[in-house]
Amino acid sequence: MSATIIYHNPNCSKCRAALTLLQDKGIHADVIDYLVSTPDRHQIMTIINSGVAIEDLIRTHEDAWQALNINLHTASQDDLIAAIIQHPNIMQRPIVLHQGQAFIARPPEKLLEIL
Repeated sequence: MSATIIYHNPNCSKCRAALTLLQDKGIHADVIDYLVSTPDRHQIMTIINSGVAIEDLIRTHEDAWQALNINLHTASQDDLIAAIIQHPNIMQRPIVLHQGQAFIARPPEKLLEIL
């Protein structure tokens, strides 16, 4: 596995831009289409332990999130992780792990801060 991973949705313009930016910088990234290969608990914990708060991983405006009727601020970390695993489309994107640091590359130019 590469030192850089991007959790990617090929239909997302921000994801495509982030991947292009990585490629333009000569950085090879393992691309994980998280809607096809849903992250498991271990992968989500790696993201959290590498710098992204679980609350920041949730796209609260998604219909799937709204239907869950979970309070983002009072739910347990385990409940939020389970929600992402069950409904991967609620996960924020793109998420980049680079040299042990994870962050949400929104906007994609945010990548320039750590590359």
